[in-house]
Amino acid sequence: MANHYVRDGATGTADGSDWTNAWTDLPAELTRGDTYYVADGTYGGYVFNDADSGTDLITIKKATASDHGTETGWDAAYGDGQAEFMNTTSVFTVNCNYLTIDGVTGSGDTGSSYGFRIYTTSITDDAKGILVYKSDGTGYNHLTVQYCEIAGPGYSYADNGDLVYLVALGGTYYHSDITVAHCFIHGVSRTAFYVHTVLNLTVEYNVIKNIYGEDALAIHGEAMSIYCHGNMAWKNACNAVVRYNKFVNIEGTGTIIFQNNGPAQHQGGWKIYGNVFYNDAHKMLDDYTGGTEPSITDFTGSDGVIADTGNDWFVTDILVYNNTFVDILGVATGVNWNAGYTGVIVRNNLWVNPAAAPGTTGNTSSENTTDGDTSLFVSYANHDYHLADQLTGADLGSPYMTDMDGNSGTSRGAFQYSNLSFPFLIG
Repeated sequence: MANHYVRDGATGTADGSDWTNAWTDLPAELTRGDTYYVADGTYGGYVFNDADSGTDLITIKKATASDHGTETGWDAAYGDGQAEFMNTTSVFTVNCNYLTIDGVTGSGDTGSSYGFRIYTTSITDDAKGILVYKSDGTGYNHLTVQYCEIAGPGYSYADNGDLVYLVALGGTYYHSDITVAHCFIHGVSRTAFYVHTVLNLTVEYNVIKNIYGEDALAIHGEAMSIYCHGNMAWKNACNAVVRYNKFVNIEGTGTIIFQNNGPAQHQGGWKIYGNVFYNDAHKMLDDYTGGTEPSITDFTGSDGVIADTGNDWFVTDILVYNNTFVDILGVATGVNWNAGYTGVIVRNNLWVNPAAAPGTTGNTSSENTTDGDTSLFVSYANHDYHLADQLTGADLGSPYMTDMDGNSGTSRGAFQYSNLSFPFLIG
């Protein structure tokens, strides 16, 4: 295993051996088991397509002051900012297994704090931030993306776009073992995640913000669109964990939406817990780029925050535990299943100040609270949704009763009652 180096503006021999002789972009071929350190700068899109060598990883890693490999040619200025990968179409196309993309640093909705920025400048059906697509009946596996800002060019009424596109078609196989964590994902008109046939998906500790679609133009804004195809024999998109995320200003059909286009399809094995969902009138236009300017009343959901849109298929074994929903707008603000369902359990959730009654459905729905009293929180005005006092719910066991801060208890909502501050605050 070896280290290699990539630096925008390097003028050495371009063999990647140190910071003086770094490549100026990722090389065409990558070596399994090796790590590629990337300095601050601007880089182009890239297609990952290197053959497997057992389970050996390829690691793309942001160089920092504390972790940058060799000292030869190193300058502190190479590691104190952001490395931006930018393209007019898809930025990273993943056609391989065992790949880690690690920006190392970043938190909240401060884009510049993330080591990597993955930025597509033109959102169309052919342009994604990260494209993982297979149509021959097989799939890719063991992909990790962490500490990255994944950004579109902003949203308008008229644009399509998906920032993380995970799609496998054409057989009984699927993508598997994919993790997206500690990322800031924002600024697109359709979905942050488009998921079709993924097994063992983990989405955690992310901020997913300003996803805006217009139903009249068939652009259905959703943070996560989980899709079932009528011709697929395999049961799609199973065994997923969505936890400890912040979903902010998601407009359109809903926030996490299960969809299909064929009869008797099956979505199962989703665990959705410890997340915060809210709208922020002061921040909702951060990523706005054109068209008819939306108002706060446009940031609505038509089907529910977590819901399905099918009428001839079913969902099974969906757990929605200990989430907090604040200032949710629209006619459907709850967890709503329109089709057949079994094993859907909705417990220990907290709604505060919804525009309409949540109307939660499930085979088991209990210990949920709806309240208009924002003083339940430590600081509603600053989006600090820790509980100001205990609000006891059911003990649902591990891991559901541990929150994103690492605190355990039996409270309702995303945060267990304590006197600690809010380390994952976004303003």
